Formats: sequence, structure tokens, C-alpha cells
Amino acid sequence: MQPLTDLLDLKYLQQACKALRYKTSLSNSPLLNAAMVTQQLHPTQLTLGASARHRILLDLLVDTLTQQLNKMRVANGYEPVKVNLPLPEVETELAIIGNATNRLLLGYSMLFYRYVRMELDLRVEDITLWLGQDDRFLRRCVTVTWKHLQHILVGLEMAARQQKRQLDHQFALPQQQLVSLDAQFQVVRSAVRHLTTAYPATLLLHGPAGRGKSALALQLSKTLIEEADIADVAWVNLHEQSDHLLSSATLAGLICHTLGIRVHHNEKALPVLLEYVQGMMLRQEQFIVVLDGADVGHEAIPSLADVLSHGILVVTSRRCSATWRGAERYCPAMEGDELDDFAKFLDHQHGWKPSYPETRAIIREMAGGNLSEFKSIHHLLAHIQHEVG
Repeated sequence: MQPLTDLLDLKYLQQACKALRYKTSLSNSPLLNAAMVTQQLHPTQLTLGASARHRILLDLLVDTLTQQLNKMRVANGYEPVKVNLPLPEVETELAIIGNATNRLLLGYSMLFYRYVRMELDLRVEDITLWLGQDDRFLRRCVTVTWKHLQHILVGLEMAARQQKRQLDHQFALPQQQLVSLDAQFQVVRSAVRHLTTAYPATLLLHGPAGRGKSALALQLSKTLIEEADIADVAWVNLHEQSDHLLSSATLAGLICHTLGIRVHHNEKALPVLLEYVQGMMLRQEQFIVVLDGADVGHEAIPSLADVLSHGILVVTSRRCSATWRGAERYCPAMEGDELDDFAKFLDHQHGWKPSYPETRAIIREMAGGNLSEFKSIHHLLAHIQHEVG
């Protein structure tokens, strides 16, 4: 990735504005990268081809120039600019703006009427005359404005990159709809506070099958991605592994595979993973590793936690290990009103008619607080209710 100072160099910014005015194309301008990152956040609007990329960039410049000009106008007591103002009124408008002393207001006015309202075909001399400003002073205003615009676009690009990275991380997690329950919310908030302040940032979620450990870990991961600066995410599903115990080397190999880290045939996965962790630590970047259903690799996890100590490690398991040295949380059975809320969520998710309170009471009795059993029984009864009509 190129440095931001290269992506948004003033030379390329000015070249882009000239292309906007004279309707020419941009050839290999690094500034295009900034606009393309923003475009990737809206895949439904994705358009391929060089001319389309140029159009995206120029639209970004038009929007940014107009927004910044309006911001300066409002801050100095003027109304937002009228984008379709006819030429005689533009002259009057610039004469009024020329009384201002704000350099950015004068500079953005020059850039707007030069590069955005290009259909007016105004020369620099025309705008300078109508503003009633000294030519040298106005050039200094424009120089300051170019640098301000560069700073604004750098901020837009950084925000877009951060948003895209968060989306990529969200897609790295299991794609399932989560139900928002008060008890779960309290556990997630408490876990987030711990994992963002404690060292090592490790958490074991344990309890019998069907208690919602995986759903809790998923909600926790999504919250961390939204609220913390996370550079990498690995969700390792150990439910799909065989029943025999997994070694720390095997677990390290699964984590490397999930993170896209290549381990050559003559290499051991554990040193490769350690090198990755050390690199993240040197760059001061944070990562999340979730080991979901870690019953098969339970004994190897404490030693693996030492390797991952500079990141965030969340483990779900049916049992708690005596050698576990991090924080732990027992997942209790869900009861009462929360099971009713869960049933209403399932009704809404599947489009069933709302289940009767008596029905939910029967399901609670049969499931005994096991969310997986509750979901299966509820789905069966709701389907029968739907078929009977």
C-alpha cells in the first residue's frame, strides 16, 4: 500500500482538478486509489473500467470542494452556494465574498468557480477581478486551500479504509442473525471492557452444550470490531474437527490457514504463528482469534494462549481447564422472559405466527434452558402450527 502522502500528493490533486475542468482523463494517478476504496464500500454501485474510475474520482472532488466551500460560507455568515447561479449573479456573488478575510473561503471560492462550475468558462483573471483581491494574496489563499483539501481527502480515505477493513472482518465471522437479549448484552459489555484493558486479553466461555457460547463469542467479536481498532480476525471452527485431541501445533496450523498465513511443507506452524504475532506487536496492531468448540484441543490451548498473548483470544468450550490462566465466564441456562424473547425472535426470523404463551411454556419445560434444544423444539411446533393454520 502506498503512503497517504503519495496517494494524495498536491500535484495529483491539481492534475485531477484540471481533468475535471477540461474533461480529460487521468493516467495512472495514485489519487484514484482513494476514490476506489470508497467505491468498494458500495458493491451495488461498483463500475469497472478506467473511464468509470476517473468519473468516480472527479465526483468525489466535486462533492468535497462543494461541501468545504459551503462549510466555509456558513462559518463566515453566508448562505450555502447556489450551484446553478447564472453568470451575472456569480459576479455579484464573488464581489460580496471578496469582502471576507478568510483565506480558505476565498481559496475554495476560486477552486469552485474554476473547477466545479467549469461550464461558466471563467478565467483566473476574471475570478480575481470579481473578488476584488490582490493577485498575489489570492494565490497564497489558493495554496493554503490546496493543502487543506489534501488534508480533508486524506481523512476521507483513512475513514473509508477503516470502514472497509471493518466490513472485511465482519465477513470473516460466521454469517448468522443474532438475537439481542439483555443478559447477553451485559456479558458482552463486561467482556469488551476486560479484553480491551487486560493483559493477556483472553476469555474462556464455558458451559454445557446449547447455552449460546458460540453466539456470545460472535456478538463479542462483532462488538470488538466495531469499537476497537482491529487489524485481523480469525474464527476457527473446531466443531468440525475430529474427536481426537488436537496439539498446539495443529491448532496453530488452523489459525494460520484462517488468517491466510502460508506455512511451507518444511516449516512448523507454531514458529510461523509466533512470527506473525511479533510482527503485529511491532506494528502495534491488534488481532482477534476465536477458537469455537475447543473441546478437542482443550489441553493445548493454554500453551497456545502464551503465543497469542499480544492479541485477543476468545475460546468456547463445554468445560473449563484447570490450566487456563485467563479470564473465564460460565454460560448459565436461559430462563423466563429471555426465553420468551428468544421465541419471539425465532417467530419473526422464520415468518411464523407468534407462538402462544402456553406453547412457549411447554418448550421451556422440554428444553430445560438449552438454547439449541429450545430452537429445535420451537421450530418443530411452529412448523406444525403453520401447517395446521
